[in-house]
Amino acid sequence: MVNLTSTEEENTEFLKTLWDKYKYLAISAVFIVILTIVGIERSSSNKNIFNQETSELYSDFVQSLDSLDIDSIQKGNDFMSSYPDSVYSRLIALQLAKLYYEEGDKDEATVKLNWIIENTNKGFRQKYDPIEVTAKYRLALLFLDQQKFKESLDLLETIEDKTASIYELIADCYVYLEANDNARINYLKAMEASPSESVKSIIKMKLSDIN
Repeated sequence: MVNLTSTEEENTEFLKTLWDKYKYLAISAVFIVILTIVGIERSSSNKNIFNQETSELYSDFVQSLDSLDIDSIQKGNDFMSSYPDSVYSRLIALQLAKLYYEEGDKDEATVKLNWIIENTNKGFRQKYDPIEVTAKYRLALLFLDQQKFKESLDLLETIEDKTASIYELIADCYVYLEANDNARINYLKAMEASPSESVKSIIKMKLSDIN
């Protein structure tokens, strides 16, 4: 180390020796830092370009929904194939499921909704994902429409933060499964969770039907 009591020439000689010994290591370290900074800036720039591109393509897809001359389903599927990891793909999958259902293709609608659920981030920080919850709710409705009452119920029970609509649909499933006690419990939960008086009135009618 540099001796504070040494002469200036001795210190200079020591530093020169130190530099000769470690100069390549120091240069490499500086070079790595520079490359890291450049890489971060380039990555950030590429990400911004990617986000802008996907945003524009998503807007183009949404606009195509109002046009009779554009195949929205094909456009949506092309986007999902090109950008499967984009959040826009999950939003498009919701729209495609609706379009397929309206065309009578319940199987393909089911595929799209399942795709959303399977491609939702399951990280420990991800407690509530509105897109995933919407997909599960719509898939549960689809199961109910196909008289798959148990499948619908099982799917709804996987939703942690349940809303009034979810409790009501769970109760409907129990009614179809002839489990009126469980249906009653969930109708009451739905009433408690709902701020809408009109919704509460509908639930009260459902309750009266099973009492």
